[in-house]
Amino acid sequence: MPELEALADAYGRVRGPSSDEALDCRAQAARCRGELGQVTKALARLNGVLDAVRAVDGDGSENAVELRRDIGMPFLAQQRAAGRTTSWSRCTRTCAWCTARTTN
Repeated sequence: MPELEALADAYGRVRGPSSDEALDCRAQAARCRGELGQVTKALARLNGVLDAVRAVDGDGSENAVELRRDIGMPFLAQQRAAGRTTSWSRCTRTCAWCTARTTN
């Protein structure tokens, strides 16, 4: 992950912090954190990437929709680990990221 975050920083300096390359590296680093069980950090980082993608590409962009899915899965796992019985269908109906408008 440090390598992906360093690469994202380098892309940010060269191509801009909102470049596709920088955002892709940041998102991948966050996904790795989630896979390693660092769910809270992963969710925070994915939310940051989602905010940047929405600012550049809009809510309905393919990247924004993919990031919402990437946020939903660890969020659901975190809820289950905490003893909450949230179903995926309930999560997608109530989660702010999943219910955002998906049209440009």
